[in-house]
Amino acid sequence: MARATYDASGVKVKGQSANLRNKFWKDIHGRKWWSTVHSKDESQSPACPPQPMEWSAPIIPDAKYLTPSQNPEEQNVLVIQYDQWHQDLTTGHEDWKKRADLYALGLAAGDEVLRQKLMIEPSFAMLQMLGAKPDDPRYVAACQAGDPWALGLSPIKPAWAMRIWPTLNPGTRAVSTVDLSFMDDEPEPEPEPAAAFPSPTLKAPIYSSRQPKEK
Repeated sequence: MARATYDASGVKVKGQSANLRNKFWKDIHGRKWWSTVHSKDESQSPACPPQPMEWSAPIIPDAKYLTPSQNPEEQNVLVIQYDQWHQDLTTGHEDWKKRADLYALGLAAGDEVLRQKLMIEPSFAMLQMLGAKPDDPRYVAACQAGDPWALGLSPIKPAWAMRIWPTLNPGTRAVSTVDLSFMDDEPEPEPEPAAAFPSPTLKAPIYSSRQPKEK
């Protein structure tokens, strides 16, 4: 518990939390978020990472991709920077693959067959050096296109998710008014080692049950 602070006259000094208040947002998909904001901050930008409110999804965008809308007609709207998120993951994947190739080349010591095998099934030592593989950018593309499962609005898993995470139970694409055919035309992904991707169960992040209630 935080300790109260008093000035020389014995008056209790208000901490930084006294200047914070809860703020509720919506994104372009209609999903609710909440965060705290500084009451004296004219921009009313989130003072802490916005958190999903009464919903969850397989992957939640990092706070750096969530910004308040600058459109005066869009009050309390969070904008998801999909293009930047997608670009960062694409760059991360390319960097991960380049480093994997270098590690495999060194471990194979001139054995091309072994190098190719290590690229498909990285050894434990490789995975220790490489770290976890970034999330697949195709997930971001699906969110931007409005895929209900990717957005956490439907439990029904589409075909593209089955190809990326084959251990998931089969499902049928949710009915949607957006054109998601481009996801089915994507090339088959390279086989992924289980340790390199997030858990195949794709458990959504667990947030505190003590979220504020929207007034």
